Amino acid sequence: TAAAVVDKGEGSEEKYICGYIVSEIEEASAEVRKYLMEHLPHHMVPAKIIQLKELPTTVNGKIDRKALRRLEEEREYIAPRNEMERKIAQIWREQLKVDRVGIDESFFQLGGNSISVFNFILCLEAYDIKIKASDLFQYPTVRDLSRFIMGDLNINNSSPSNSINKIEEIKIKNSNLLGQMEPFNDIFYKNCFYNSLFPVLKYFNLSIMPVLINDIIVYDFHREKRDVISYLPTQSIEEVIRDMNIEVGFMTDSDDIVKDIIKALSSHKPVIIWIDCYYSPIRHDEYKKKHLPHTLLIYDYDEAERVFYTIEHTNQYSFNYKKRTISYTAAAKGFYGYQRYYNSEGFNAYYDFSYGGKVNFMLNAVDQSHIRNTFKSNFDKNKEKIYSGLDGIKEFREYFLSICNSEATLFTNIDETIEKINSVINAKKVEEYRNRILFDDLKGPLRLMETILEQWTLIRMILLKSNYHKNYDKTQLDLCSRQFNQIYSLEYIYNDLLETTFKGIFFP
Repeated sequence: TAAAVVDKGEGSEEKYICGYIVSEIEEASAEVRKYLMEHLPHHMVPAKIIQLKELPTTVNGKIDRKALRRLEEEREYIAPRNEMERKIAQIWREQLKVDRVGIDESFFQLGGNSISVFNFILCLEAYDIKIKASDLFQYPTVRDLSRFIMGDLNINNSSPSNSINKIEEIKIKNSNLLGQMEPFNDIFYKNCFYNSLFPVLKYFNLSIMPVLINDIIVYDFHREKRDVISYLPTQSIEEVIRDMNIEVGFMTDSDDIVKDIIKALSSHKPVIIWIDCYYSPIRHDEYKKKHLPHTLLIYDYDEAERVFYTIEHTNQYSFNYKKRTISYTAAAKGFYGYQRYYNSEGFNAYYDFSYGGKVNFMLNAVDQSHIRNTFKSNFDKNKEKIYSGLDGIKEFREYFLSICNSEATLFTNIDETIEKINSVINAKKVEEYRNRILFDDLKGPLRLMETILEQWTLIRMILLKSNYHKNYDKTQLDLCSRQFNQIYSLEYIYNDLLETTFKGIFFP
């Protein structure tokens, strides 16, 4: 038994990890994947695991990694062999817009994201086949997923086989400059800048709570307003970061952005830049298709390969930030594209970060009393807006009823409505995440927010199913209307409970 891992992708292409195993057990890749998912962070689990008869070696007896990289390129396409494999492959071809799907190709390497995962699950339900999203992450190839559905993989309650206990090597490049800079995928906060910032705070061993409690989240929907939620900041993000004793360098533009990034990284300063995704080849959803402002966190570079190491997600609607590479040229084009299309007013487009002394908020050692009292103060300052904002739920309900008057108006407005609800769900997930740290010893606020989140998620589920099947089901839409009334009542109770909680656990 032996195994090896290599990174795949050339130049500025999307990088991913490909694993190779040698085992006497037939089709052991699913068992290996399950073991790795239990013992490694998600971003370190190979996107593909390929089983070989033997690993190629050099004349010196070492694993020939160049040969491994060629193996996949030369690997024979294996067509679906049975009805289940054909069914899965057909759905993937139609959903992911690819010409053909072999049984060993990964759903996610073919372009799958969180939305297409949901749509795939719905398609299977039409055949009376039920799986969870986690099942597709665990069995991402046609071969393994088919065997899982058919019950051929008896691994759900089994211990890992001895065949995977001697994995010789898992070699994933760690940053030489900044150590373990890890993606942050717990929550989506406000916009992409924060999913670039939070890994920096974590790298500095800082809590993200000072950022999360700085904003009070309120409903703020009106007919003429696109958003349903508003974030009311107490301080600017620059002030919050400064209070955490982080020094921030920033620029609105740069004569040589590659040189400036390398200079910062060489001083052990992670960098965030704004780019236009139209120029980013690692963003296949937008590259040369659509202009979109976005941030990149850059934490290392390779002068020989002329690439930056970055943390990025695969497309606008997927929440799967991971370590990737982008060429110097592509990063520069993205930066200057942003300047051309989005930065006419001269906003900051470059940030670098470093310690500024003793840290205030150490991860796992947050001053709970200080954090709670700061949040209480921010809550009190915005109490009137919080309660008046709840009327926005009623307004959104009226808007929802108006678009549900007919099948035509529903399907004309359904995509935009789902986007609005997504923004609410993201905000409620932030509140749930924040509450678990603020009130880890109090079940009331936690359970109420979980229930509110469940209600919004149910409404979204009904709309997604209606949109996918193009089914105008008045009974289900009426159920959504009742859910809005419940959400309104629950939000009032939740905020009243917060006030009561503050009085009980804080000093006046």
